[in-house]
Amino acid sequence: MGELISREAALRDIAAASQKYEFETRDILAGLYEADAIIRELPAIDPVRRASWVKDKDGNWICTGCGHPAIPHPILHETHQCTTDYCPKCGAKMDGGEQR
Repeated sequence: MGELISREAALRDIAAASQKYEFETRDILAGLYEADAIIRELPAIDPVRRASWVKDKDGNWICTGCGHPAIPHPILHETHQCTTDYCPKCGAKMDGGEQR
């Protein structure tokens, strides 16, 4: 998975950089290179969502992140190990770790 950046931060920084050229004639290509450099310097966020599989009151495995049911294994449907490593709905990694 690629890195995720804040769109708001990118637009804010590009707008701030463009202010210094408001009254000057600019080469479009140079402006694009500068915007590219600004976006590349922005910090990336951690895209990993974390959750775990737990049984609900009916005995079904559900995601603690979104409540979506696990995809049952055709043979091992009674065990915790039968569930996938990621939630099919929200994409959370099922390692029981804390959300970052």
